[in-house]
Amino acid sequence: MPLFDDYAMAGRTYRYLVEPPLYPFGHGLSYTRFHYSHLRLDAPEIKPAGQVRISVDVTNSGARAGDEVVQIYVSYPGSAVARPIKELKGFHR
Repeated sequence: MPLFDDYAMAGRTYRYLVEPPLYPFGHGLSYTRFHYSHLRLDAPEIKPAGQVRISVDVTNSGARAGDEVVQIYVSYPGSAVARPIKELKGFHR
């Protein structure tokens, strides 16, 4: 789905949600738990139009088999232009 930055979406999508969601993405879809650890970035900051490689260890810490989709969200604090509070930038199963 393409970005929809050309019209006001404040209050209509997670990208502009200020309070915690009642049911966050993925809520209730698993019968196990996952533990995230050792978050690593290959650079301390991202330059404009730059990239950073992110890695994390994910462990099934529950009693049942499961499948997890890791998601990465970014924000732009102090941006001179109006930006979403958070924006999904990537995911990996």
